[in-house]
Amino acid sequence: MLEFQMTALESFFYHWMRSFPMAEKPSDSKIVFHFKDKTGTINFLGDQIVELEIVEKEVLVFSLHFVIDDIKIVSRHFKSFFDFLKEENANSDEEIQIVDTNVKKILFVCSSGVSSSYFASEIEKEFKEIHMDIQVDSTYLDNLKNVIEEYDLVFFAPQVLSHIKEYENYGVKVIGIHSYDFGSWNFHKIINIALCA
Repeated sequence: MLEFQMTALESFFYHWMRSFPMAEKPSDSKIVFHFKDKTGTINFLGDQIVELEIVEKEVLVFSLHFVIDDIKIVSRHFKSFFDFLKEENANSDEEIQIVDTNVKKILFVCSSGVSSSYFASEIEKEFKEIHMDIQVDSTYLDNLKNVIEEYDLVFFAPQVLSHIKEYENYGVKVIGIHSYDFGSWNFHKIINIALCA
């Protein structure tokens, strides 16, 4: 039954995105949107997997992939995609607000560990640049139960947000990364959230 529901959700989102007046449909699995200097692409890859990408002046400026498993969360991902596509100066980076914090160990988690590994590496570089001694690691969702209690703070990537409630009772602060910030690699905003956690 769950597989049927997920397939129905995938079909719903595909047909909804296709119905937008500015949507170009180069194939049955791809929808393209042009807005000023940006080109947004929605790829329905099968097995309820969706990839959202935005290119500006031949540079990838937004990338997010996820499984269609929760209508509310997935709707937020699509909204982030369109907000970024339409927003001018969408990649303007905010300053890091250096504050005293009790956070010493941060963990990023995603479905396979690949995206979270990239985020952990980049965030750790940023902490080193501002001379803060905070350990930043990554893992994949199936391994999280084995390591969660070793950390002060756990960030959930958008593709695993539907699982966050399962981990709220471990005595560790868990935070979902907004799909807009994750897709646009807004590391400074995520650091500010971590420092204020």
